[in-house]
Amino acid sequence: MMNMKKSKRNRIFAAILAGLIILAMVIPMAMYAFG
Repeated sequence: MMNMKKSKRNRIFAAILAGLIILAMVIPMAMYAFG
């Protein structure tokens, strides 16, 4: 699936990317709910 030579860097990058996607989905919902 993924190249495992740079697994640590890839895992950090994937975690940051997933966090940004989650924030992009959660922030508008939170603003709609609390705003």
